Amino acid sequence: MTQPVKMTVEEFIKTYKKDDLVELLNGRVIDTPPHEFGAAIVSPKVTFHLLDWVKPHDLGQVTPANGGYILSPYTLLGPSGGYFTKAKYNQIVDWHKHLPFAPDIAVEVLSRFDNPLDVMEKIQAYLQAGSALVWVIYWNLQIAYVYYPDGSAKRVERHESLSGEAILPGFELPLVQLFAED
Repeated sequence: MTQPVKMTVEEFIKTYKKDDLVELLNGRVIDTPPHEFGAAIVSPKVTFHLLDWVKPHDLGQVTPANGGYILSPYTLLGPSGGYFTKAKYNQIVDWHKHLPFAPDIAVEVLSRFDNPLDVMEKIQAYLQAGSALVWVIYWNLQIAYVYYPDGSAKRVERHESLSGEAILPGFELPLVQLFAED
C-alpha cells in the first residue's frame, strides 16, 4: 500500500486562502470550523490576560486566535492563542510570513467541532517543535489540561489557575475568570 503524499507548508500556503478554515497537521489538511459562542468568547479572554502580563514586563509577544506558527515543513497551526519570548521575537525577519517557530505557550480552546485525535496530534506537534506548555481549555466542562514536553499532563479545575510556570514566572490565570459571564 502506498503512503499518501504529505503536503508541505509551502504547498499549503499556495493552495489555501486566508479565509479557508483549515490548518496543516503533519502533511494533512484538517478542518477548523468556527467555534460556537462559548469557545469564541474564551479565546480572547486568554489572550487578553496573557497580554496584560507580558506587555508591561516586556517579555515577548502574544498572538490571538489563528496566529500562524510553522512547526515543521509539514505543519502550520493557528492556535487559539500563543505566547513567545522576546528572543524569538527578535528572530522574526519578515512580518508578512507565518512565525517560523513554535509558541512557548500554545493555547487551544476546544469546541465540540474539534476532532479529539487531531487535538492530541496538535499537542504533540507543539511539544515536539519546542513549546514548553500547551494549555488545552475545555470551555464547556470548565476545565483545562496542561501538557509538558516530558509527556506529562495535569488537569486544572475551575477553581484553580493556569500558571506561566518557568516560562512566565508569576503569571496566574484563574479559570473562573475565563468562564465568568460578563
